[in-house]
Amino acid sequence: MERWKYKGGAAVRCSVFGVRSGRNAVRMRELRTPKTELRIPFQPRRAFLLRIMYPTMLFLSLSACTVRLDVELEPEEEVLVTYALFNCLDSATAAIVESSIGFEETFNLNRSKLDGPATVQLFRAGELWAEYGQEGQSVYYSARHPPIGLGQQEWEMVVSHPDFGEARAQGRPPVPGTVLSARLLPEYVLPDGSRRNGVLEVKIQDPEGGRNYYELALLNGPPDSLDAVFLTSHFLIQTADTSFYPASSLGIADRWLFSDEGIDGQAFTLAFQTLYPIQDLEQPWLSIRYIPEAYYLYLKSLVNPGEPLLEPFQGGRGRYSNFDRNFGVFALYAEEVLPVSN
Repeated sequence: MERWKYKGGAAVRCSVFGVRSGRNAVRMRELRTPKTELRIPFQPRRAFLLRIMYPTMLFLSLSACTVRLDVELEPEEEVLVTYALFNCLDSATAAIVESSIGFEETFNLNRSKLDGPATVQLFRAGELWAEYGQEGQSVYYSARHPPIGLGQQEWEMVVSHPDFGEARAQGRPPVPGTVLSARLLPEYVLPDGSRRNGVLEVKIQDPEGGRNYYELALLNGPPDSLDAVFLTSHFLIQTADTSFYPASSLGIADRWLFSDEGIDGQAFTLAFQTLYPIQDLEQPWLSIRYIPEAYYLYLKSLVNPGEPLLEPFQGGRGRYSNFDRNFGVFALYAEEVLPVSN
């Protein structure tokens, strides 16, 4: 079984490649479609970009490998696009701000199309927390600041540009659950009596109140160089009273997203079958992100069948946005990487 590189999304064999040799290594991803050729220098602090763009890139690459599409699309109005997914525990964060592109346009992450830089600001409870500066002529805007933390104050991202006006989005940090255990089992008995070999079992205590969302992945390797281990769709949730396959789960490449629908405030067990022999996993780790609804809904909108997943910056038609105008997503998450017993 092939091992696919982790960090910012897994690699795709046909035309999306990822290379990782260390936490501070520079990686390169390459994407070719009939219309587009893109090379993206990939660095750790920009990991969130490919995590957001990855479902789109996956769709593009698989389409390029299998079919040719001749379509006519109505042009969309050009808007300002913002991607800002911030780890609440980081002291340096980065956003992407760029104007949207048309169907046959290409984009260059290292050279923005905007006429002059955008203004990108982060506020906590109405007070300025960080002001983001453009990195050269690129689409990246970064800032160093005290960690956002997990307090339940309201945060606001404000992005403006003379050609597009101002856009605002609000969000709060998630309320993390507690991982009770994570282990790999050579055999697992499902509620119907059937058996699965090579299973990841994770037990989590869900916090009470409100809808909570999770993103989970199984990793392998030393802490400074982790590979993703793909998990299959044999996805099960068990509580003390029942077992079920959740309707709200979402698989994207090497990761699973799901909500606590039906299990609010309970301890629950997740079970996945791995695609890589567990006896060959020398240093398994669990990556778990506690994510807000905006994070979940945006990624869900990217992978819905029939959505126009044609370019990462192509307008907002059919996609989720939590900005009051223009387009984009602002979301705060918290991440843990924990050892898995084997």
